Amino acid sequence: MLLLDLKKLNRVDKFRCRNIREKVNESKQKVDVYHLQLQNLLYEAKFIQQEIGKCLDFRSKIEDIELVDLHTFMATGPTNVIDDEEIQTDQHKCTIERLKFELDERIKLKKELKLRSEEKRSIINEVEAKRNNLDSLKPLVSSILESSTPAYKLLKITRQSAEDEKMEEE
Repeated sequence: MLLLDLKKLNRVDKFRCRNIREKVNESKQKVDVYHLQLQNLLYEAKFIQQEIGKCLDFRSKIEDIELVDLHTFMATGPTNVIDDEEIQTDQHKCTIERLKFELDERIKLKKELKLRSEEKRSIINEVEAKRNNLDSLKPLVSSILESSTPAYKLLKITRQSAEDEKMEEE
């Protein structure tokens, strides 16, 4: 009888051990699932933090453009934009209108620069033409001065004294 009781207790013990092992495995699986979910959430949180950092570090091309300050824009900008309440309250729309205004101003200034450059080129060409004309007269004047040397000698005057008299008359 004791042997039967011992066998029965051994079976019960093995059954309990198996049940406990199964419960422990189920608990381990739950913990593993929760741990995996935690790792996924931590990875997502890290990824989102990196994306937030990228967004905060983002530099728009607008930041590199020197826009007319807001007060000047409100004073000299288009009246339909200045009078619009929505544009005054919405910073994004205001920036868009300032960019449009800046583009128009730069186009006007570019046209003016082109006109001024053409004027400058024409003046430079005119000056160059006059300089060439004067350079071509230089040999002629030299030859006239050389040919007038005998007249100065006959009158017994020097060129310098003739030039001094001429300046006194003026």
